[in-house]
Amino acid sequence: MAQRHDRAEALHKALYLFWEKGFNGTSIKDLEHHLGMHPGSIYAAFGSKAGLFARALQLYADQMMSGHYADCVGETKLHALAEAVRQSHPIAQHDGPKAACFICKSLMETGIDSPEVHAALNRLADAFEDQFTEMFEQARSAGELATDADCRALAQSVQTALAGISTLVLRPNRQEQARQMLEQLALDIVALGQGSPSMGGFASGLAGQSRA
Repeated sequence: MAQRHDRAEALHKALYLFWEKGFNGTSIKDLEHHLGMHPGSIYAAFGSKAGLFARALQLYADQMMSGHYADCVGETKLHALAEAVRQSHPIAQHDGPKAACFICKSLMETGIDSPEVHAALNRLADAFEDQFTEMFEQARSAGELATDADCRALAQSVQTALAGISTLVLRPNRQEQARQMLEQLALDIVALGQGSPSMGGFASGLAGQSRA
């Protein structure tokens, strides 16, 4: 039991280290120091640096899925999704490098040549797309969207917007702008159920998909 607890604690520490420094920016020496484990112990517990990174990605996704997306409620299904978007993006809780989504940030990182990491990133990105799609389908079933609304396309549009916010937040002095964009995205999601003809920018694209 103690060994399993130690591995879980090490995985949490690795998550925050990788999130801040990236895959290539984190050395085995960094992991050794931050986790308090010798390289041999790290390899024995997680197989490789790539294996540890993939496990950290999964832990991040599990925390998001079981927390923000599972627990959010609202006046309508679209309100619940908007609230999940508000609460789940790291910009709502963090500054600096961890203000960007760990999965989005990792997808943008160049030079990762591990098939294991790429497989994990693609699988988790697909899982979040499926989660958004399911939430839009619930809204459609509740009569909040048109019966022929393309929920998959809506999910992809939201996912693209969130990735853009993660990109913006990594630029200097853009965090407040990113927070404003996140809030606007949440408002745009709610507006889909109101048939607002005055929505602009991203919301116009969402509205077009909701009436497709």
